[in-house]
Amino acid sequence: MKKNRLLFYFMILTFICGYGQKNDSYELTLYNSKIDKKYKIDYRKTDKKTFLVVNKETSIQKFSKADSLKLFRLIKIETPEAKKEFSRIIESYKEYKSDTLLIKSKDLENRIDDFVENWNNLKEDLEKNPDQRLILDGYMIKLSLEKEHKNYEEIYAQTPTKKSHPKIFDLISDLETFYKKESKNPVID
Repeated sequence: MKKNRLLFYFMILTFICGYGQKNDSYELTLYNSKIDKKYKIDYRKTDKKTFLVVNKETSIQKFSKADSLKLFRLIKIETPEAKKEFSRIIESYKEYKSDTLLIKSKDLENRIDDFVENWNNLKEDLEKNPDQRLILDGYMIKLSLEKEHKNYEEIYAQTPTKKSHPKIFDLISDLETFYKKESKNPVID
């Protein structure tokens, strides 16, 4: 009887410890569509390592007829899976110059973790308070977050500034500054 009770408590403790741990595996991707500065930054965090993959767009190929039709079909579907497939097709036609860094900076990791933890609040704020600025010659920032290879979500911001989108602006600044400082041969300027 005592063995069964002890085994029962051990199983409950194991269950609580196993499910109580926070899994920090995610991929945060920033796409910058500025005409003279088209790039993509992937911040990939696993339980073991964190990488920063920076890709500067060098060219884009012409879409095949089949993919063009598929893109027109996908753009009408409002699901995360359709958005992910849409982005995947477009990305498959782009060519990039790439660079990868292993991140050892706990300061940067903590700032990005905070951004990811506040993702839902940021997304709600952008939906409730849309940008009312009139921008004639701007660019688009697209942020996508994928946690544990599922739960794909996107956020868009047009020409983010410290005043209009402070958290997104700080994220971009932090990633660009860190990359330019740590990379021996940066692909973005």
